[in-house]
Amino acid sequence: MSRDRKRTLNWYQINDSEAIARHLERMAERGWLLEKAGSTLWTYRRGEPGPVKYAAACFPEASVFDAAPTPDQETYADYCRAGGWELAAAYGPLQIFRATVPDPTPIETDEAAKLETIRRSMNKTFLLGFTLILASTGLNLWLRVESFRRGPLEFISRSSNLSLTLLLAGMTVYCAAFLLDYFIWLFRSRRAVERGGTCARVHTRARLWMGWALMALCALTLLGYLEDYAVPGTRWILLYAFGGVLLVLAASQVVLRLLKNLACRRRTTRTVFLITVVVLSVLYAASLPLLMLGTQRVRFLRMDQEPAYVHTNQTSSGGSCEVDVYRDPLPITLEALGFEVTEEDQCSYRAKTDRSPLATRTVCSQGPAEWSSDLPDLRYEACRIPWGWLRQLCWDLTVAPENSAAHYYGPDYAFPAEPPEGALEARRTENGRRYALLDREGVVLIYGSWDLTQAQVEIIWENARAFR
Repeated sequence: MSRDRKRTLNWYQINDSEAIARHLERMAERGWLLEKAGSTLWTYRRGEPGPVKYAAACFPEASVFDAAPTPDQETYADYCRAGGWELAAAYGPLQIFRATVPDPTPIETDEAAKLETIRRSMNKTFLLGFTLILASTGLNLWLRVESFRRGPLEFISRSSNLSLTLLLAGMTVYCAAFLLDYFIWLFRSRRAVERGGTCARVHTRARLWMGWALMALCALTLLGYLEDYAVPGTRWILLYAFGGVLLVLAASQVVLRLLKNLACRRRTTRTVFLITVVVLSVLYAASLPLLMLGTQRVRFLRMDQEPAYVHTNQTSSGGSCEVDVYRDPLPITLEALGFEVTEEDQCSYRAKTDRSPLATRTVCSQGPAEWSSDLPDLRYEACRIPWGWLRQLCWDLTVAPENSAAHYYGPDYAFPAEPPEGALEARRTENGRRYALLDREGVVLIYGSWDLTQAQVEIIWENARAFR
């Protein structure tokens, strides 16, 4: 960045005309004059510090897809120049002027006309975009809630799930609040103008604080993903996953600038720009799973640690299939439950712990990697949830028969079972191979590929609960 140039984020909307003028006048007092306005970034050039008067106005006929000012826009700029204003920068309908004389003539004196130009400009630019974003974030937030209902223990134990849900909720609230605030402002302004007054005051400061809060949520989401997935070699993939959106936006802006430099017609520029955004978005969305699947040493999809070794099974067609074998320490094993484990079974011992501010969940599994083995599979998970209300909610979602998520997407713990010592409640599936147990600290789930006995359940319960 040159010492004579400076860029800042733009948090202002078209109806923030007074706030825009105040901001630019404060920048001028520090020696920075507006040179270029964009959708997200404004560029300033260094000048002599001192008072400079600014004014922001709307010209709905202008478009961001215009290669050059239209004849009507030039006429409008000439009209303002005659009143003592020079065009400092423009982006679409937003026209920003800088005074050239001490007492310039006000640009907008008819409040009704001013309100109409703002309304038309907002309809063309921000309203459609914010409505689409609201629909998208609302849908994704609903999908996150459904994911929580299908697997509450796994969901709350991963910081990435919590931070992404928080970000989606923040974006949904931000877009909904913006739209609601704008329509309330429009309604109040119409009533004020009809009574001979001026347009209503815009809640600019609240919008600015909400914008910064949204950026903080983005940073929090990135930290949540780094906490869950930042094993060696994955950080660059995570940075691409989050930064890819910025790359798409930057590339689309480069294409837009190129089209405008080629002096293409507005319709052509708009069509090519929209096609570019769609194509780049599809490529970005498709590249993520390819990166994940194409990373050999980094197991991005599961974020596994490296296995102890890999066992190869021979298929009936003459091919082969590799299975990872782990040697993690487990609190309870098949051997302790009375099963004989031999070297031919190629038994894998696996333990994985996820932590978040809401829960700690440890999942242990043991089973043969050799396909011809008769050794059964064992899996149990212990989730510690400090918050009583959240613990009860997760339990209800896990075992309640009337819960469609538990019934269709997981085991149906519809049958009461005898609670082991220390358990508040116990439920099992009809075949007796899966158990869910609740105590004052959390939930323990047990999965066996055989009919578990009460003694085996109690052994697993005591050891898994201690390991939690």
